[in-house]
Amino acid sequence: MTDSTAYNDAVDLLEHAWRTGEDGLLDQAVHLLRRLAAEPSADAAVLSALGVALHQRYERSGDRHDLDDAVAAHRGAVARCADDHPDQVAVLVNLANMLRIRFDTAGQDADLEEAVQLNRRVAAIPALSPEVRVVVQTNLGLCLRIRFQATGAEGDVDAAIAACRQAVDAMPEGYLERAGVLANLAGAYQARYEHTGVRADLDQSIALGRLAVSAGGAAAHRPRILSNLCGALRRRSGRG
Repeated sequence: MTDSTAYNDAVDLLEHAWRTGEDGLLDQAVHLLRRLAAEPSADAAVLSALGVALHQRYERSGDRHDLDDAVAAHRGAVARCADDHPDQVAVLVNLANMLRIRFDTAGQDADLEEAVQLNRRVAAIPALSPEVRVVVQTNLGLCLRIRFQATGAEGDVDAAIAACRQAVDAMPEGYLERAGVLANLAGAYQARYEHTGVRADLDQSIALGRLAVSAGGAAAHRPRILSNLCGALRRRSGRG
């Protein structure tokens, strides 16, 4: 059995490092979680926490080894989750996200393909809560849009729009990330417009972009949402 005291200490270090930005605390969390993950009794929670810590350190340092190790840790967490494990959805989503991030960094087609398949696997689970279904369908739509932009396969952009539309439809009242979900659907329509030139897709992208702006939400996403909307408006005016 995992040493619960050591695990809780590691999680506390990780949370403190996230709040304060102290690299030393993050290194301590990684070191402790690596030690726990090396034990034969290590469970999915330990490996997931290690993956989160390594990803956090990768975002700060840009060290590719941390990203590769984060993928490996999340893959290990998946291997320790049976189909009826209460954390199965979370660990599958985490692995899919890490693979998409590594594709963005290294461009390995196999990473993006696996991310698509993992998101589809989770999306097929019938008992997802509305909040989780929004996240999964949004992630699936994003991966399909990225694959479309890499390959030009029209089936992927159509599927991306469908997945993002399901995410929008699944949003419960007062959903905090509403702006980002709407913006992802807008981006899928804009990607199809750029490929086909169909004006209706551009109009949809603009309408959804305006909804995303009016939805407010996380300030960190607002510049990107506004930039995408401005670009779509310029294209419709003939100036883009």
